[in-house]
Amino acid sequence: MKKSLLVGATVLFTVFGIFSFAGAQAVNVPTLGQIWSAILQLRNAVANIQLTPGPQGVAGPQGPQGIPGQQLHLYDANNQDLGVLVNSDPDYVGRKFTSYLSQEEIFLKFEHQYSNSLGFSVNLPPSGGSVKYSQLNCQGQAFTSFPGYVRGAFFVNSNGAHHLFKYIYVSNVSYASTLSELAPSGCVNSANTDTSYPIQEVPLPFTEPLVYPLHIQ
Repeated sequence: MKKSLLVGATVLFTVFGIFSFAGAQAVNVPTLGQIWSAILQLRNAVANIQLTPGPQGVAGPQGPQGIPGQQLHLYDANNQDLGVLVNSDPDYVGRKFTSYLSQEEIFLKFEHQYSNSLGFSVNLPPSGGSVKYSQLNCQGQAFTSFPGYVRGAFFVNSNGAHHLFKYIYVSNVSYASTLSELAPSGCVNSANTDTSYPIQEVPLPFTEPLVYPLHIQ
């Protein structure tokens, strides 16, 4: 609003000045085109005025603390924390679950099962192949020929116990010579060469057996 008033006042002053001068001299009277050109020049000059910003003001007070986010966890019937719930298979609602354990940085799968002999139970579905080692007696670097993914993990049942392994990310898959294998009956020394994905055994983050049913809270 102030800018418009300034433009109007300047234009009027200019126009009156021109006509006053013309009345006094009676020569070189500007045409309407010249007057309109002068008005446009004044408008452009005002429009292109650059303002110099002042110093930044003092920061306002900090707002209140937000409400903390909530994460659903998966538990067995003994309230063992099995990690942050990531997924419940929509095709098997209440039966198959995936959780994430932040300390181990792995995803794990759990599922409810039923058998005539055992009734309902919690199963740890194996998702990996056999585990082989670079040294004898299941020592050294562990490998599997089963491809995995970053933060993926799988169980191997050997000699009545679950062993948990997680994948170590590598950009290129190679062949490796191994000298022993973790078989269902235990460790077996056996030389082999196969496609190999490096893996690492991690301690079970819970105590077996898991107790049915799993629940979420």
